[in-house]
Amino acid sequence: MQDLNFTYVVLNQVKTSLHCNLGGKAVVDKVGSMLGISNEIAQEIASMPISHDLISECTINLPEPEKDPILCDANREIFFQNLHAITKTL
Repeated sequence: MQDLNFTYVVLNQVKTSLHCNLGGKAVVDKVGSMLGISNEIAQEIASMPISHDLISECTINLPEPEKDPILCDANREIFFQNLHAITKTL
C-alpha cells in the first residue's frame, strides 16, 4: 500500500483554497479542471472532513493500488468516484 500523505495534503489544500475563495464558481472550475474531476466533486471536497481514514477508504478497488490515487491517471477517476460515493453517505 502506498503512502497516502501526498493525497491527504493535496485534498486539504484544495479544501483550504475553496474555503478561502468562498467556493466561487471560477475556483471550483479551476480545481475541477486541475484534478480532472467534476465541479460537483470539487464542491464536496470543501465540505467533507478530510482524514487519512477517508482517503484510505477511497483507495479500495483502484486499478493500480501501488500508485498514488491522484497522480496515477488510472487511479484518479476511481478514487474520486469512491470519494463522491462516500460523501453521499456522510
